[in-house]
Parts: sequence; structure tokens; C-alpha cells
Amino acid sequence: YARTKAQRKAGVRGAALRAKKAEIKKEEHERAISLLGRIGLEDKANVYPSTLSGGQKQLLNLASVMAMQPSVLILDEPTTQLDPIAASDFLETVKKINRDMGTTIILTEHRLEEVSSAIEPYIRRTTASLPPPARL
Repeated sequence: YARTKAQRKAGVRGAALRAKKAEIKKEEHERAISLLGRIGLEDKANVYPSTLSGGQKQLLNLASVMAMQPSVLILDEPTTQLDPIAASDFLETVKKINRDMGTTIILTEHRLEEVSSAIEPYIRRTTASLPPPARL
């Protein structure tokens, strides 16, 4: 035998693993293209991220997180560095993700007026008053 029975079995398993990896890569690629379509960046699929605007980069970041299919998405002031139009587009995309994908969104934001008009229902907490920390 040029190859032992174990080597032949390993070769078959290796081929099966390579085929499975190729299938997974194809699924990941299709999911990425689908997500780019959902966020309105399908025409940017083949451009470098450095050429995108700030709002487009933020949407791309959102798509990369959504590729992991989380059930809860926590966003900490995601529109801080965005102009009002890009911020509005971003919030509309977040709303669409919540509606279409069923993802729970937890969002902190200083621009409550913009968030409250874009996302319903929401819980609004404007100030937090916490008791002082206990001494040990």
C-alpha cells in the first residue's frame, strides 16, 4: 500500500472538509452581499472601505456585525460623528434591521429628538440618578 487505510480515510475527510469550507465561504459571501443590499451599499461591494464616506463606513460596520446574525444589537452613540443626513440614514437602517430581521436594538444617543422620531417604540431615559457607591 502506498497509503494506509487511515491515510485514505483522512484524505476523504480532508476533501469533505475542504468542500464544506468552500460551501461556508459561498454562504458567507451571499450573506454579505445580501446585507450590503439591505443597508443600501450593494453598489459599493467592490470598493475599498477607505473610499467610503463616514456614514457609509458606519453602515458597513453595522453590516459586518449583522453578518454574525445577533439577536441583540447594542449601539453606543452610533451617530456621534455623522452629519444629520447620514445620521438619519443610519437610524432608518437600524429601524429596518429591527423590523425585517427581528433584531432587538439597544441604543444610547445624545440626539434623542432624532432617535425618537426614527425609532418606535422606545424607552426614553434622559438622566440617570444613581446612589453613591457603597464603601467596602
